[in-house]
This record gives sequence, structure tokens and C-alpha cells, in this order.
Amino acid sequence: MYASNTKSLVTELNDLSERNYKFFSKDFKTITEFVVQLIDIEHKIASYFIGWWLYPALEYRNGKKDLNLLLYSLFHKNFFLFYSILDLTLKGLYGPARSLMRISFESLIVSKFCIACSNEKVLKKWANGETVYFTNSILKNILTPDPKPFREFWDMICDYSHPSIYSSQLRLEAEHIEQEVADSLMMICLLLECNYHLLNSHLITTRDGYMAKYYIPKQDYDIPILRQNAHSIFRKFRKVFNKDYIKFISSYKRKWQIKA
Repeated sequence: MYASNTKSLVTELNDLSERNYKFFSKDFKTITEFVVQLIDIEHKIASYFIGWWLYPALEYRNGKKDLNLLLYSLFHKNFFLFYSILDLTLKGLYGPARSLMRISFESLIVSKFCIACSNEKVLKKWANGETVYFTNSILKNILTPDPKPFREFWDMICDYSHPSIYSSQLRLEAEHIEQEVADSLMMICLLLECNYHLLNSHLITTRDGYMAKYYIPKQDYDIPILRQNAHSIFRKFRKVFNKDYIKFISSYKRKWQIKA
């Protein structure tokens, strides 16, 4: 990388990234296909409901004025994050990809927190573009479930987004970063399962589900099949996820209790 005869660092990095993409797409073909399928499944399911979600006379969610806008905005932006994270990871740029994971992770936690919390302080700060201190405002106020899995995951990805000895990465050659790429793909799968839960358990209300079932033509209504395919993938993840990841997902899916 620092050879005196290197003509262009950008060209060299481009070449490495392209080779990595071909190598990792083949080496991790199955899990990469699962990630792509989940992104497409979640997008397809959301597509059925976007018209109702954007309806100007939509009722407040949980009586909170800004909650609908927050949920839909963060969920929508996660698609751009997942696409970017996957692309960077397959190129071998797992360090920058994990910085983006932090945004997606925080969005998922803040969304679930604001759904469960009766106090709108955090919601209003987020809606107004003000700083929300993740530890003090969010993690320390979760009574149930134990926020330890969230804290540990957050600490790990923060190592890559803070300027420290752990931030970003040092190498781009595939043979030196294969394990980091594999780990990052597992992390994407974890975030996608949480995103799926947010979509199907919170964004899609009982009323939304009723309207979709009875107002979408039967020949176009494939939500049950999409959900079945997603759950099939999740079951396969269970065979490779470590116990910490399984606990993380289980905790995210539980009903949360927040300090008053």
C-alpha cells in the first residue's frame, strides 16, 4: 500500500475492493443471499402499507403526535443503511460499515423505546433534531428487559466509530480480514431481524393488517408467504448465531418497560 511505485492509492483500493467483492460474495454466498432476501422481503411488506402510513389524517400512534413520523422515517432510512453496510462489508470495508451499523442500531432502539415510553421527552428531542444521549436517555431508563445485550453490542460498534486504536481498519486484503467480514455479516443479520420485528409488530398495526387483508386483491396479497420466508431464514440464523446475539434479539422482541 505504501510502495514507492504505487501510482494511485485510489486505484489500488478500487482494485482491492472489487476483488474482495467477488471473493466474499462467493465465499459467503449463502448468508449474503439471505441478507438480500430479508431486505427485499421487508421492503415488499412495507410497500403494502406505505399509502396508509402517509395518509395525512392518520391517527396518532399511542396518542403521540410525532411517533408515526419518527418510526416511518427511521425505518425507511434503515434500507439505505442496510444496502450501504452490505456493500461496504463485501468490499472488505467492514470498519466503515460498522460505523453505519451504529446508526441503524440506535434507530432500532430509539424506535422501540419511544413506542414503550409514556414520557415524550426523548421523542420530542429526536423529532426536533436535538441530541439524544443514548446511554443516559435510553439505556439507563430501560427496566425490562435487561439492557445489557444492547449495551454490549453498542460498546462494540462504538469502538469502530470513535477515534481510538480500534476505529476503522488497517488492512483491505481479503486474506487478512475474512473473519471480520464474516462477523459483520452476522451483525447485519441481527439488525435485519430486529428491523423485521419493528415492522411487523409495531409499524403494522392491527388496523393496518385488517385493511391489507380485506382491501388488497387476493392475487396480490402475499404477505403470509413473505413472512413465512423470513421466518425460515431466521431459523437458519439460529444455527450460526452465538448466544449473545440470540439473547439480543429475544430482548429486543420483548415488551419493554420504561422508567416513568
